[in-house]
Amino acid sequence: MFEDAATLTVWRQTIYIYGLFIALGLIAGAVLLLWRARKQPQTMDAALLALPLVTVMGLAGARLLFAVSDSTFRGVFSLSNLMAFHTGGYAMYGALLGMALGLWIAARLTRQMAAPLFDLAAPSWMLFVGFARLGEGYTAIGTGRPVLTDALRNTVLTVQDEYGDYLRTYALEAVVAFALFIALLIWMRKPRRAGYTALIGALWYGVTQTLMESLRNDRHLDFAFVGLQHVLSAVLFGAVLIFAAVRWLRAGRPRPLGIVALVSLPILVVAVIALEFAIDRTDWNKLLCYVVYAVLLCWPLYITHKLLAFEEVV
Repeated sequence: MFEDAATLTVWRQTIYIYGLFIALGLIAGAVLLLWRARKQPQTMDAALLALPLVTVMGLAGARLLFAVSDSTFRGVFSLSNLMAFHTGGYAMYGALLGMALGLWIAARLTRQMAAPLFDLAAPSWMLFVGFARLGEGYTAIGTGRPVLTDALRNTVLTVQDEYGDYLRTYALEAVVAFALFIALLIWMRKPRRAGYTALIGALWYGVTQTLMESLRNDRHLDFAFVGLQHVLSAVLFGAVLIFAAVRWLRAGRPRPLGIVALVSLPILVVAVIALEFAIDRTDWNKLLCYVVYAVLLCWPLYITHKLLAFEEVV
């Protein structure tokens, strides 16, 4: 809940600073989407219709996923508690799924393909995530594991309490999201096959967020030593990899590459789970573990890009 969240008082109304960042992210993403859709009347119609759908369904998705996933909330689950948005409790993947559904509905209602609209919205998604992560700095979530090196202590990347120094994971996540936003804008300079920009965005976000979720230590939607959104991040990039491998094989391309990609995915998952166990339950060098972690996550990036490269450019 939001008991420790920072607030402002405006005209005798209490406003959460986190909510202001969410609103800023939605507005920035909406402006970018409309600006990118401005040259195509039908796409502009879909974008305009998508804005209220994305906002409402994103909020509903974020709240609902939290409500069914958080063990504390499940104990007091009721319609009135679910609708008490001011008490806090949201899940980023619920928001992103709700937004995706809103975009899909807008595309269907305007009788056009959803893939081009998803491509246009991909940078807006990253922009929203970046502002949302910055807003987490004004809540009780988003902090990470204890700092392992003196080089980071007393810097903008750490937060200190009476127990020690902890990583500001939310700040790293914001930097990554804004970097992905810029990378997608650069990526979109070249004509791409419809839907492939959204796929690449999902791949990049899933891979990077898998690492970021490991760095988190705020117990947000956690079970055992694994977080729900950590698992969903791996599912996201894994789904893109599987899609790319299946497309490759169906197109009659050399089978070994597609088969290697599919076989490597469960091996990668097992290796990542082993690393998570080592980080959480052993005294192994944590910094070295995370270096190995990052190297392992380069594989799905490489192989998926290679699988998609044969048809991603128009």
